[in-house]
Amino acid sequence: MQVPRRLYNMNGYNLRAKKNKTIDNNYDLALSLTVHYADDIENPKCYPSILVDNRIYYVACSISPGAGIQFNTNLVKGLPDPAWKQNFRIWLDDLLHNYTFIYVEVIRLYSTSDPGTSNGNVVVGRAKIPMPNKVSRKKEGRFGLIRSDEKGGWRPEGHIAVSMEIVRIDN
Repeated sequence: MQVPRRLYNMNGYNLRAKKNKTIDNNYDLALSLTVHYADDIENPKCYPSILVDNRIYYVACSISPGAGIQFNTNLVKGLPDPAWKQNFRIWLDDLLHNYTFIYVEVIRLYSTSDPGTSNGNVVVGRAKIPMPNKVSRKKEGRFGLIRSDEKGGWRPEGHIAVSMEIVRIDN
C-alpha cells in the first residue's frame, strides 16, 4: 500500500490543505468604540479655581496619532464625572496588526484659569488603551487616565470607561 505524498511549495506550505480553504476578502474591518463616562477627573477640592458649573468636556480618540484622523464625542457638562455614552465606528483600512492602541484624551473647554493654553482647551487626562487583537473579541472596562503636572511629569487622575470590539463588515 502506497501512502499518498503531500505536496509542498517552496515555502513549506501544504498545497492540498490550502486547496480546500477559500479566502474571503469581501469584508472590511472596523473598530466599534463606545465612550461611556469618565470619573474622578478634576476633583473640585483639588482644583478650586475652576468654576464647577462651567466644566464642559469632550473626548478625542485616535488609532494613529499624528495622522490627523481623530474622533470627538459631543460636548457634555460634568462635575467631575462627565458621561457621553457615544458610539463610533472607526474603519481599519489596513491590516489589523497595524493597529494596537486607541489613544484617548479627555479635554476641558473654555478654561480661563489654566495658564499656557491659547485656545482655552486643557487635556485633563489621557490614556493609551490596547485594542482587541482578534475579530469579534470585546474589550471593556475602566482605564486609568494620566495628567501632566506642574513639574513636567505625569500623575494618575481619574478613569475613563470604554468598550470596543473589532467587527467584520461584509461588502
